[in-house]
Amino acid sequence: MMILIFMWGCCRDQSTSGIHGNNDPNYLPNLHIPIVTNFGGGVASDSSGGAPNVGGGWSEVAPDSSGGSPNFGVEFSSSFDVTYRGMDGGIVGFDSNGGVPDFSGGGVWDFGMDPDFHQALMAIDFETYIKYASIYTSIIIYFFLPCKLTWYSGENGKTGTRKMDNRNVVVCDNGTGYVKCGFAGENFPTSVFPCVVGRPLLRYEESLMEQELKDIVVGDGCAELRHQLDISYPVNNGIVQNWDDMGHVWDHAFFNELKIDPTECKILLTDPPLNPSKNREKMVETMFEKYNFTGVFIQIQAVLTLYAQGLLTGLVIDSGDGVTHVVPVVDGYSFPHLTKRMNVAGRHITSYLVDLLLRRGYAMNRNADFETVREIKEKLCYISYDYKREYQLGLETTILVKNYTLPDGRVIKVGTERFQAPEALFTPELIDVEGDGMADMVFRCIQEMDIDNRMMLYQHIVLSGGSTMYPGLPSRLEKEILDRYLEVVLKGNKDGLKKLRLRIEDPPRRKHMVYLGGAVLAGIMKDAPEFWISRQDYLEEGTACLRKCGQA
Repeated sequence: MMILIFMWGCCRDQSTSGIHGNNDPNYLPNLHIPIVTNFGGGVASDSSGGAPNVGGGWSEVAPDSSGGSPNFGVEFSSSFDVTYRGMDGGIVGFDSNGGVPDFSGGGVWDFGMDPDFHQALMAIDFETYIKYASIYTSIIIYFFLPCKLTWYSGENGKTGTRKMDNRNVVVCDNGTGYVKCGFAGENFPTSVFPCVVGRPLLRYEESLMEQELKDIVVGDGCAELRHQLDISYPVNNGIVQNWDDMGHVWDHAFFNELKIDPTECKILLTDPPLNPSKNREKMVETMFEKYNFTGVFIQIQAVLTLYAQGLLTGLVIDSGDGVTHVVPVVDGYSFPHLTKRMNVAGRHITSYLVDLLLRRGYAMNRNADFETVREIKEKLCYISYDYKREYQLGLETTILVKNYTLPDGRVIKVGTERFQAPEALFTPELIDVEGDGMADMVFRCIQEMDIDNRMMLYQHIVLSGGSTMYPGLPSRLEKEILDRYLEVVLKGNKDGLKKLRLRIEDPPRRKHMVYLGGAVLAGIMKDAPEFWISRQDYLEEGTACLRKCGQA
C-alpha cells in the first residue's frame, strides 16, 4: 500500500483577495504546514480549497476545467524518495480563497525541482519550525529535501524575493584525511577527496611521463602520481598546520569540485573539538578576505553529528584519520573541559599495519605504499571482541588468514594483523601513545559529567568518523564500558546492570555524519540572516564576530 506524505503550504494572507491581490515585491507568505495523506488512491478535490488530487501512478500536472487543483503523479519507493514527474520547473498557483493550486494569473509559486535531488520539496518559516522543531526535523531528515522556491508577484511575474537555492549555501567538513564538501540539504557530500597536497619531485618534464605534472596537485591526483610527488598533509591530528597548503585544498574544493562563485554563497565550516581559537580566527579571515563569501558559520563537529541523528544530547565518539575525540553534548552545547582526546586514529592504525606486515616479511614503503596498506586495512581489519582469545586463535589456526592482491599482482597473506592494528584504539600503548583507550575515555567522560545527565549520555553514545567503521567495534565498546561500570560504579553487583540502559548508535553513514549534520543545519538556517556571520559583521568587529558561533 502506497503512503504519500505531501506538505502543502497555505499563505499567511488568506483574505478574499488572496495572494493574487498582494503586489508588494518584498512580500513572502508565512507558510503553515498541514499534512495530507493518501493511502494508495486519489484524494478528491474541488476548486474551492480542497486537497490536491494525488494519483497513485505517473500522471501529468494539469488543472481541472474549473481552475482547481492539478493531479500530482507520484511514485513512493522503498527508500522514501518521492519523485515528481511533470513538475520540473512547473508553475503552481493558489485560488482566490488561498486554497488549492490553479493556473489563473497573478502571484504564483514556482516549484522548481532540484536537478540533483529529485525529491519532494518542503518550505516552512523559521518561527513555525521552532514551534514544531522535533516533528519537522524528523520530516526534513528522513523524507524531504528543500528544492528551488521562488515567489512571483504581480502580472509581470517579477521575482519579489531572492531564490531559496541550496546551491548558494556550501558545507565543508575539513578532516585530517578527507575533505567532504557539498551543499545545504544534501544527504551525501557532492565531493569527497583526500586532504593532501603534492609537489613534483623534479622541476623539469620527464621524457617517460605521459603528461607534465602541475606545480600543485591536490586530492585524488596525488594518489595516482604518488611516486612522482612530494606529499604533504596540511591537517595534522585534526588541526590545520599548513595554511598555504590548506588554501590549495580549499581552492580545489570550491573551484574544481563544487564549481561555485564564493561571492554569491554562504559557507558552513566544521570545527574539531579543542581547536585553538587562532585557527578559527584564521578560517574566518580566509573565507572573507580571500574568497569573499557572503556569510560564514563555524560549528563543532560533535554537535553536527548529533544533529544528523536528530539528537541534541548525547556522547559523540568521533574517530577519523588523525585524531579521536569523545565529546559530551547537552542541549546542543559541548563541554570542552570534559572532552577527551587521543592521538590515535586511521592514519596511525595504517602506519601500525605497515609495521606488522613488515614483521610478516612484506616490506612496504611508508610513502608510496601507504594508500595500498590503507585499502588493506579498510577491507580486512576488524575489532576483536576478546583480544587475547582472538590472538590465541590466530596462533593455533589459519582460520583468520585472508589473501590480498596488491596492485602489482603479488598476493600477500594477512592473519592476526587484521585485528592487531585497530586494537590500538583500545590499547594505545601498542603504538607508544600514552593515555586512555576509547572505552576508558568514554567511561571517564560520562562519569565526570554531572549526575543528572549521565544516564542520558549512556543512552545516546553515537559513533562518527571512518575509524568507527570497523566490524565488531560497537560490541567491543559496549562490553568494555559495562565491565568498567560494573567494577567502578556497582562494585561488582551485577544486579545493578539491569538499571543501566546503555545504547551505542552506529549509523551506517557515520563516515560522513559531520557533513550530514552540517547539511541539515545549513538547510534549515540558510535564510536566517541572524544565524550567519555576515561580511559586514566581520568588517565591523573582526574576529570578535565569532561570538555569533558561540566560540569567540
